[in-house]
This record gives sequence, structure tokens and C-alpha cells, in this order.
Amino acid sequence: MLGRLQTECGYTPQQARDTTLAEYLDLCAYWSRNPPPGAMLRVLAMAWGWKPPEPRVPQMSFDEAVEATGEMFKHLDRWFPGVKD
Repeated sequence: MLGRLQTECGYTPQQARDTTLAEYLDLCAYWSRNPPPGAMLRVLAMAWGWKPPEPRVPQMSFDEAVEATGEMFKHLDRWFPGVKD
């Protein structure tokens, strides 16, 4: 949500954070009828054969991810059993 507001609307990070969910949903409804230029460009590029690059997902274990984030998510497995697997 935040990235789309910043990309499509040119919002600053603070403006994006200040946007309510209702305002964002209104924008999404508008965009469904009038897509923003970036979305239209992607559609046209894909129609001409362009393929977006595959997302790069770091391959690391749960414990490595916890260590890399300063242990911010060390209790994540309590809420999402099996996340360590």
C-alpha cells in the first residue's frame, strides 16, 4: 500500500503513512476504472513481450533471518507455527 501510494501518486513516505484505509480503497476503486500510468505502461510492455524480472528472495534459514533482523522476529514462530520449517 505505502509503496503504491508513493509510486503512483508521488506521495512522500509521511503522506503515504497518513493515508487512511478508506482513502486508499477509494483510490483503488478509481484506479480500477482509470489505471495509473505506471500500470498501463507495464500492461503495454507485457503485451509486447516484456517479462518482469523474477523477484530475488534471499535463501536463508529462519534462525539466519532472525539474526539478520536483530532478533526482531525471534518470536514469530509463536504466531505462525511451522515458520521455522
